[in-house]
Amino acid sequence: MNTDAIIQTMKQMKLFGMADAVADLGEQASPAFQQAQDILDTLIKAEVAERDVRSLKIPDESGTVPGLS
Repeated sequence: MNTDAIIQTMKQMKLFGMADAVADLGEQASPAFQQAQDILDTLIKAEVAERDVRSLKIPDESGTVPGLS
């Protein structure tokens, strides 16, 4: 995932501060940031997966389906 895709995904996840920090680091083009992009990509994918799992578990724990009464 390139820097723009990372920033877009973070904004969709409402991680605006982190997205701004990534944008700033991307503009600096430091070697440390370039090396960290793969790790950051992996962490973002893990967070997206975790949020997906949590969104599916919420109805199971309450015993009802949202919107149906």
